[in-house]
Amino acid sequence: MNRNEIAVIICNYNGGEDTVKCIDAVIKSKDIKCDIYVVDNASTDGSVERIGRQFGESVTIVQNAENLGGSGGFGRGLRMAVEGEYPYIMMLDNDAYVDTDTIQKLQRYPEEKPD
Repeated sequence: MNRNEIAVIICNYNGGEDTVKCIDAVIKSKDIKCDIYVVDNASTDGSVERIGRQFGESVTIVQNAENLGGSGGFGRGLRMAVEGEYPYIMMLDNDAYVDTDTIQKLQRYPEEKPD
């Protein structure tokens, strides 16, 4: 069973600097706790090691043996989130940086407007 309601999936391919900024923005989200999954598409730039060093157990890193592209990377992350029975799943490109209230607003919207 998952410990948080929201799974955030970030796809990475040789984008360590962007991915670190993206993860940092998610972690700084206010009033929200997420489980962050970084799906790496066989990066060769050391980004997996950097993410692991910087975020440790705060992030789950899933490594693909080859570059499956965005759809393959997100697909793998989505399967994990669905198997984890998360009620909310968010996919972020590694160069997207969310405002501190973005995830909170996205989670509340369907709850406040069920129709």
